[in-house]
Amino acid sequence: MGETENKIELVQAIKEMSTFINKLCGHSLEQIGGMAGDYLGYLRLKRLIQIKNRVEFVLNENDIEPSKIDLKILIPALNYSSLEDNEKMQEKWAALLANSSNFERSKGIKPIFVEILNQLTPKEVSILDCIYEKACKEFSPGHRVNSYKIGFYDLRNEFNLNNEDYNIIVNNLSRLSILETYKLSGKNVIKLTHLGFAFIKSCRFN
Repeated sequence: MGETENKIELVQAIKEMSTFINKLCGHSLEQIGGMAGDYLGYLRLKRLIQIKNRVEFVLNENDIEPSKIDLKILIPALNYSSLEDNEKMQEKWAALLANSSNFERSKGIKPIFVEILNQLTPKEVSILDCIYEKACKEFSPGHRVNSYKIGFYDLRNEFNLNNEDYNIIVNNLSRLSILETYKLSGKNVIKLTHLGFAFIKSCRFN
């Protein structure tokens, strides 16, 4: 692709993002603190377009008219997600943005969720999804799914992690107050905190 074609594609990408941001917060790209200059990186724009398309697809599929997103959520989410090249992580950012623009689901979404997601790895996200899904299967609707407990070694073995890697992951998730660990009948167990359960739910489409 030549230089002229690159410039045309870049301009089109900027227009798409500007329209998208205006829909979500009522401001243009240029009106939200010089963000236009920040998003001129070609790769960052391409990633944002991919996330935007996923958000719009989900909203359209569920016939949801997007509501305005708190700028304390929208701006850092766009900034962080534009740096993410992992497909699984991009999916999480798209889910967080889609849920934030859904009036009903946005009520429980906090700005801190953006900072938490930015500090997670794809492996950590997979582990959180695993615990969340096991908890939802274990408990019927209306029960406290965040009371679900899983053995320390059971989860480690499921993801084929050595002790050092697993301890680092658990320490990070505990540091972020997503997980808590304790002993139960002499066995090390893990469970989601209330914050962790709300966070994971906010980063999922289902």
